[in-house]
Amino acid sequence: VSAKPFGASDDKEGSDIETLQYGFEGSTKPSNWSCLFSAVQEQLAICACNFLARVYRLPPVVEYDSPSQLGCNSADGNNNLPSTKIDWKIPSLTNFDASIESRYSKTNLSKRKVVMVLAAVPLDKRHVTALWSELHCFTRNIDHVLLAAPLWSEPIIRELLVEVKQKLPQFASNKVSISAKFFVNDRYDVGLWCDGLKTLHGDEYDDVVLLNDSLFALREFSGVLDTLREENLRMTSLSYSARDPDGIWLESVFRGFDKKGLSTFMNHSCVPANHRFFCHLEKSSRDIKRCITEHHEIAIARLFPPDEVKGLYPSDVPEEMWMEHKPYATWTVHVPYWKEVLVSKMNFPAAKVTKRDMIKTMKNPLIQNCTRLFDRYILEGFNFSAGVRTIVK
Repeated sequence: VSAKPFGASDDKEGSDIETLQYGFEGSTKPSNWSCLFSAVQEQLAICACNFLARVYRLPPVVEYDSPSQLGCNSADGNNNLPSTKIDWKIPSLTNFDASIESRYSKTNLSKRKVVMVLAAVPLDKRHVTALWSELHCFTRNIDHVLLAAPLWSEPIIRELLVEVKQKLPQFASNKVSISAKFFVNDRYDVGLWCDGLKTLHGDEYDDVVLLNDSLFALREFSGVLDTLREENLRMTSLSYSARDPDGIWLESVFRGFDKKGLSTFMNHSCVPANHRFFCHLEKSSRDIKRCITEHHEIAIARLFPPDEVKGLYPSDVPEEMWMEHKPYATWTVHVPYWKEVLVSKMNFPAAKVTKRDMIKTMKNPLIQNCTRLFDRYILEGFNFSAGVRTIVK
């Protein structure tokens, strides 16, 4: 006779447990009393294991499989009655604890609210298309999206929001809500993130994703948030650099923070426009950009212990792919590494908007999945002439 406890799964693949098999066979008048005694012991243990599984909200640890001829024999030595093989699946202590933690975490994670603050600066058709692709493919497990945008962009963003709420299923169904706020863009993307964050209500959200519109989304992706929550981290990022001996560098374009991590970030970066962290003493735009990167990108991950932060994809180009004229580079400026390694081998989910060698035209097959619902005729009605590419002085 085959039996399976209520709630037991037929899918055993991927189960990280140790399996012990026991067989027994008996009759209504068994002569092998030791075998019968063992069978009773097994049945009691089965009950105990399944009771503990229910208590800790785990799958049943015992499954009954089809009859086999393994087991104790009757007195005459014949196996004339069916036996029941028991696959007694007992998690090791480590895996048992991990299973409990996993279930506990997933239960709590479902109750944690998440906001994405997306710094949107729609300078041209490429940036608007990128913004759409991110809203389509990067908002899984998000409760609310706040677009933090410059004042001059309000007509573009307002019109785009109408399309988003009509065309993208997660927004049309109100599964994910979306709104926009507009600010003086005087501190690069970090200023838009900070201004947007300050409009949120206190403890309304447990986790925050910070993103800008400099990426084309290539596929559905929620790894930045998922890793933050599942590994109980303070900060995560889509990509990281590990070449600096002073510590890891988590790139700022796509980051996640829990509450404590966000507080640390805001205390460091959400400072007035005249603060030295916004590099007013630098003269060239190149030096200003590098200074901003040092203060608001490189420095952030180093505000935390190393085991509280994590980057998902390696940004550094390996030495064997270095170019003669550029011995060191990251994925954002090195198309072969991005295409041949990150995308082809690691399923990297993004491309750089400003790197036309990655995505030359909006017809590129790589971005079609995340722009298939985008009516590009809307772009013809947008006036991009008011766009400002530099910090307002």
